[in-house]
Amino acid sequence: MRVLIFLMAIISFSAISGETISIPSYYVQLGIETGVPADILYALSAKETNTSLSDGTYSPWPYSINFDGKSYFFDDYLAYRRACHQLIDSGHVNFDIGPFQVNYRYHKDDVNTIDDLIDIYQNGLVAARIIKRYYKQTGDWITAAGLYHNPANHNGRATIYSEKFAEFLELIQNGRYRVRG
Repeated sequence: MRVLIFLMAIISFSAISGETISIPSYYVQLGIETGVPADILYALSAKETNTSLSDGTYSPWPYSINFDGKSYFFDDYLAYRRACHQLIDSGHVNFDIGPFQVNYRYHKDDVNTIDDLIDIYQNGLVAARIIKRYYKQTGDWITAAGLYHNPANHNGRATIYSEKFAEFLELIQNGRYRVRG
């Protein structure tokens, strides 16, 4: 049911070209539950899985995996879940899962099973805990987003990520993150 709500909130916007969008209810609810601002969560998911859809709209995509530097976007939950399990069954653990691209290798101890990270809502809860931890260390959501992506800031990756995250956040906060390009 949560997956259906997530998809409806993201994909069913009926905005016309140039019309601004509000923050989908999935992120608002997640923000209320976790104490992480909804715009931060929406920008994080958009940065992680922003996808061009067949109708010309752009959206974070819940059924996403990044493995070995390549992103995979699945049409439905079952295909997405099956791909995650195939990776695990093949002995792979270093891959990113879901709308927030939570890394299984580094965060498998934050959940009971892989299915917890596959679950769209649980994926969001884990992501919120991660970014909130970095926010408590830094006092800045943009810096926290960079550390979410690369905690050691290896080769400046966290800094670069923070800059790109800030662009998504600004678009969302200014009502310019558009569904139609």
